[in-house]
Amino acid sequence: MTQVVGSASDHIKLEIIHVLQILQEGYRERNSAKVDQYMEKLFEKEEDVIILGTSDEEWFLNYDEAKELLASDWEWWGDVTFNIDESIISATEDIAWLSTTGTVKYQYDNSESTYERWLNNVIMESHFKDDRVHDKDALKNAFLEVNWLLNHKLHDWGSEKREYPSPIRFSAVLKKVAGRWIFKQIQFSFPQAFYPDVRIGRKEMGKERFDKIKEKLAKYTQKELPKRKKEIKTLLTAFQVDYLDSKDMDLNKLVEKYFIQDENTTMIGTNQVKAVGLEFIPELVDTDRSLWDKILLDIDEAIINEHQDVVWFATTGTIMKNLNEEAALKKQYANIKEIIKSEADPKDKLFNIRKNISVTLKEIAIGEDYSWPIKLEGVLVKENGQWKFHYLQFSFPFYFILEGLREEIKI
Repeated sequence: MTQVVGSASDHIKLEIIHVLQILQEGYRERNSAKVDQYMEKLFEKEEDVIILGTSDEEWFLNYDEAKELLASDWEWWGDVTFNIDESIISATEDIAWLSTTGTVKYQYDNSESTYERWLNNVIMESHFKDDRVHDKDALKNAFLEVNWLLNHKLHDWGSEKREYPSPIRFSAVLKKVAGRWIFKQIQFSFPQAFYPDVRIGRKEMGKERFDKIKEKLAKYTQKELPKRKKEIKTLLTAFQVDYLDSKDMDLNKLVEKYFIQDENTTMIGTNQVKAVGLEFIPELVDTDRSLWDKILLDIDEAIINEHQDVVWFATTGTIMKNLNEEAALKKQYANIKEIIKSEADPKDKLFNIRKNISVTLKEIAIGEDYSWPIKLEGVLVKENGQWKFHYLQFSFPFYFILEGLREEIKI
């Protein structure tokens, strides 16, 4: 408890930690037969619940869908551990919000059945289809995608089994109902540098798939908007302009305009960076401005919930970047030179060089205009009559879970 920070009182922190420990227990036990018992402890059937999973389409918008996610995670996901002692917990009297980190551990083995499964399901069924023979670009993209997959799957340290703990981020909003805290909104996300795992226009994320996600959110939000929700949409509209387009805006002024002046104010970027405290947020924003050209949030589809003087929201969006092939190749060349100079062992260096080359070739084959789906979620409270962020997170969704994927790829 000594490392837990945030504006919540000590007794509320203890209560929230207890709820997080129950969720941790469920993810440690991974017994889908007990999912109803855990649902009753963690949620309330009469209360709305939103869960954002790590993939692009994982938007679970009610109690039954939340139950589906837990059962699926416990059946198929890796072993999840939350760093509970590193939580940041803030609260009013009956609304609390938290963020922390953790790991999800995957195990790979060298059995024949493992490679047979990947050969049949991932390569043959998903990539090498006869209709691509007549489309040069589709066939080239298929070859480069498979090359990227094999660079990861055939990475082998000579052991029968190998485990990889991948870092995750966990955030949540909780509400006190009838004397107990329940989850109202949850997000699981992976940190990711360039290149994001999902790119709009690649086969697994066509525009139609992205539009279906927006349609699901729009259907959920088809209600008459209270004045407060209209205020939040107005704020998000201004924020997306100032965040990237107003690059002449002083970063400290941007932080002052949109973030609560509090030492516990937190912003989490798409990579490993977590800015806790106002003095660290400008650097994170500056990094995003150097990597992204434009952000377009789906503000009309934003899910906005409120209780008294606290608002929490979640929405999708698109990040756009134009990167010509020559620039991408030169930057990856510089990255490889850094890998060579690093202190990693020679085998690690060779794997990382091979992986970086495969990623670069796969991405530049699709074109110079990059569009990535993004998720944005946060909590707002009022300061001097103005809504401002107390917590904010950008996250890229994931499509593949592959060993080594979490390592930073610079661009």
